[in-house]
Amino acid sequence: MKKLLLTGLFALFLGACGLGASFLPAAAETSVLAEDDFTRITAGETHAAALEGVAASADSTHGLIPSAEWGSPALIADESWLLYEFGDGTEALGGLYMSVTAKVWGQNDERAYAENAINVWVGTSPDAVTTLVKSYTAGENVTFEDGVDLTAYVEGATKAYVKVELVQSKADCGHEECRNGAHTQGCGTVATPDGYMDIWYFGVKLFKLTFSDGAPTPDVAQPVPNDFKANLPSEIFVSRQYTFPEIVFTDDVDGRVDYRLTMTDPYNITTDLGVNATDFLPEYEGIYTFEISASDAAGNTYVDKFSLSCVLAEGMPVIWFDDIPERSGRTGVEYTLEPLRYDESADYDVEIYVLTPEGERIDPTDGKFTPEEVGEYRIIYSATNAEGTTKLFSRVYVKYNTNGGNVYEMVGDTEHWEGSVSPSGGGVSVEGDAYCKLPFSLAEGINLDLTLSPASGSWLGIYFTQYAGFGSFYFDKSDYAANGAAPGLYILVYHESTGYYCDIDYVGLTGGAMVVANHSSCGSGPELRLALKQNANGQDLIELFINGTRNENYELNYSVFASVIADNEGYSYLGFGNLLNGGAALGGVDIYDSTPPEIVLGGEWPETAAPGSSLVLPAVSAVDAHDGEMSFTAELYSPDGRRTEVADGSVVLGVEGVWYYIVSARDLSGNETYAVFEIGVGNTNKTTYFAPPSGSVSREAVIAGAVGGIVVVLAAAFVVCLLRIRKEEV
Repeated sequence: MKKLLLTGLFALFLGACGLGASFLPAAAETSVLAEDDFTRITAGETHAAALEGVAASADSTHGLIPSAEWGSPALIADESWLLYEFGDGTEALGGLYMSVTAKVWGQNDERAYAENAINVWVGTSPDAVTTLVKSYTAGENVTFEDGVDLTAYVEGATKAYVKVELVQSKADCGHEECRNGAHTQGCGTVATPDGYMDIWYFGVKLFKLTFSDGAPTPDVAQPVPNDFKANLPSEIFVSRQYTFPEIVFTDDVDGRVDYRLTMTDPYNITTDLGVNATDFLPEYEGIYTFEISASDAAGNTYVDKFSLSCVLAEGMPVIWFDDIPERSGRTGVEYTLEPLRYDESADYDVEIYVLTPEGERIDPTDGKFTPEEVGEYRIIYSATNAEGTTKLFSRVYVKYNTNGGNVYEMVGDTEHWEGSVSPSGGGVSVEGDAYCKLPFSLAEGINLDLTLSPASGSWLGIYFTQYAGFGSFYFDKSDYAANGAAPGLYILVYHESTGYYCDIDYVGLTGGAMVVANHSSCGSGPELRLALKQNANGQDLIELFINGTRNENYELNYSVFASVIADNEGYSYLGFGNLLNGGAALGGVDIYDSTPPEIVLGGEWPETAAPGSSLVLPAVSAVDAHDGEMSFTAELYSPDGRRTEVADGSVVLGVEGVWYYIVSARDLSGNETYAVFEIGVGNTNKTTYFAPPSGSVSREAVIAGAVGGIVVVLAAAFVVCLLRIRKEEV
């Protein structure tokens, strides 16, 4: 799958390559004859004796492409090659070895696999370079490094020529919009009816060529640091600049190399300290964690972590909270900050301010502020004296203020979205990148009805996260941990020539990807459902259904912890990104109602009665959390199983035994409740039983089980077991 990088807004980066050289410089007995690194040089700086139809811009992402011009779109060359000359024409050549780093990948649903290629030709005359030694094709390679021994082909010759040919397909995908360089290429699709192509999509790129008179030695060793960690202190102090011990990384090949430091503070905020950082200013008390990394020219990377404990120096202000509230704010609603605690007799300069999600400062008035944006607000508390500044930090998650409206009805209104959306028959059409500002409660679960683009090669990204808007979102599994993707559930729905598929990925709170198998044939209008459940430890989990079928591929007990995609109040946010080839329509979002109605008895229910006495039935009602008041049925059964008519709300209990009053209610989502009230008439022994859950047995079986005194205990997924209501529970 191609890399899809989302930072701020969804952006597409296809064909990105890691290009580290994998060989040491030639040893003393081996000499480098020519070396071209097209990620660092242009085509005009090559060591080739001749060239045709190639271009490079010293761009580390692209390398050399089969076009005589640079820019996007670029015209694919009819011929594209480099010709290298070796030998002085007087002495016979010894060995000749070529190492190559390049990329060849297939396009147009594999139709271009046989065309895209890098071919290596050898000859002893510039006019007769006709021996094909090696061909790298898309069926074998994407990005690769390889070495080829050419010695046998030039042995005894005083001159040798090596021609490296780049062959790029011009296959046409047939899309009517793919004309004149204005292509809508998708993953695995390149349209070139006019011979033009955007540079990102070239399926043949040459990154590095090295020719030597012997095979080079592989460079596999990482850079090595000095023992700087032995000199780290046990403690450092708040608000005082700290300088690290000298840090030096050396490499067997490259000598001294640069390192990079990132810092994660006690509030889990990560800051890049940059290349060869020597110091930093700790602002908060607590543990600071650092990651240090260094890479050599061959791409061998050393990574390690260490930590420093930061404490208050003697005499610094001591400040604290009595409690940090677990509550969130709403846009346009005044928010009261947690008061700062400290010794008021001390001579402290106290400051409290708020940073908006955009980093702008707000000074609260009388300990209050009114948030206007959706997102995370950071509240900084500080106290300063002659010894330094002590700081505390708290977060407030601010949600869109729905003013009591039904979120699931409001989602169809484009005013509640940010990004490229338009109305679409009771929902919204997502034309580009968009997210809903409304918070969705996961307490009941969520249904999404989608209509996908019919264009082959179309990709739609869907995500559920704790925060509204876009932070750092990655749809490439290799980037999850490396780039700190926001925790959440990521779903890719895409259309290939064979049908529609779902790709489901999950990013935990500590990063790292969980790869879930594709779901084939999900259809152009799939229904996605997220449902809340609890595991045996009482933890809230999210389960995913696609077209009513439960996904069985998650590694965490087939579920995702709700805390990963929900904030501190149990709300999640929905976002979309149409990555390629057209939009998608969100037909509607609704609660996935898995909770049955509640049956309420409005009066006293007697446990026993004398034969022949009159029973006045208490009022009964049914209420559903989603649908409000519900209709219901209520039936009275005598001990022999016969239904007894109830006139004017009362009945004469003329038969000894256990009588049953069975009340049932069914909500609009099909969830059913059965409540059974029993009364013993005369001298009888009552039985104990539970009514079965909805969907398990028929209503008749409920009645038969009750009347027959059978103990029935059944369970079903996502269905709440029904309650038997006794007198003491009324």
